[in-house]
Amino acid sequence: MNQIRNFKSREHIEQEAAAWVIKMDQKPLSASERDELESWLAQSQTHRRSFLALADVWQELDGLTTESEAVTRQAARPSQKQMPIVWSAAAAVLLAIALFTFHLRTASVPDVHAEYQTATGEIEQYLLPDDSRIKLNTRSNVVVDFSAHERAIHLQEGEANFEVAKDPKRPFVVYTNRGSITAVGTAFNVRVQSSGIDLVVTEGKVKVDAASSVLEPARHDDKPRTQSELTDRSAQQVVAVSAGEKLRFGTTTQHHTNPSQQEIDRQLSWQQGMLAFDSTPLVDAVREISRYTDIHIIIEDPTLAELPVGGYFKAGEVDAMLEVLELSFNLTAEHQGNRILLSKK
Repeated sequence: MNQIRNFKSREHIEQEAAAWVIKMDQKPLSASERDELESWLAQSQTHRRSFLALADVWQELDGLTTESEAVTRQAARPSQKQMPIVWSAAAAVLLAIALFTFHLRTASVPDVHAEYQTATGEIEQYLLPDDSRIKLNTRSNVVVDFSAHERAIHLQEGEANFEVAKDPKRPFVVYTNRGSITAVGTAFNVRVQSSGIDLVVTEGKVKVDAASSVLEPARHDDKPRTQSELTDRSAQQVVAVSAGEKLRFGTTTQHHTNPSQQEIDRQLSWQQGMLAFDSTPLVDAVREISRYTDIHIIIEDPTLAELPVGGYFKAGEVDAMLEVLELSFNLTAEHQGNRILLSKK
């Protein structure tokens, strides 16, 4: 069962952004207010975009701001308790005008804010409002954040395949904790791993903006860095990846390769609900099988780790895969509660 969590509405976010813009216009922020604003901006890219867009509108309304200040000064110097009330009334008028102007600019483009998750063993597909498609592999999580200027996808963990509808005015950007991938109309697969990001392009071309100096392990529990944060990194590499190519990035060394079609088909076999192995070391095959089950599969005999295995299995059917391993590779699978121990016969 897929899990979907809707984010705050566009209107709610815009109201919060406008309130911050007005507060900054009235007086310098205190240290605690600056921390609060930074925290709010860091919550999502939508917060930042709304804040910057409304700040631009506010700049255009500078004449109105000056006029409202003049109206305030004409009053008989109200007391400190009255002043916030006068400011609040003036700010409310400007807030309404700013939001109205902002809506006129973006009303034709629907915003989308949602989160999609898959549990262990699930593979789900989602159709987005722009006719792009996302297919999520097991234990995966994405945040969809569409605006008038960008179609942002935050791949927080796991693996996803993207079929992108063409829209040159709104680039489709997949953000990960190791870099971003930008496409206009194409198809590609992205997998987040502790060792880096694995990208396979099956149609068209994408641009990868990779934080090549990143050495820390992947943080699946943190929100991926945004484009502005990535740009601030000291070492960036922009790489074009075309159909039929693979790229691993987000480590000190990038690996850009041209695999065979058979290798690509094996890597993307999960999209048909299958797992394909061809002379794959047993330790890697077990790691892949384990993504689709809560059962812990343990290789008891370390000499078996590099045993090459092959086959075509249905994802999630652990018992069937273990039976093949036992029959074809002379192994024993011993069940102990939530564990399966693999050893030689």
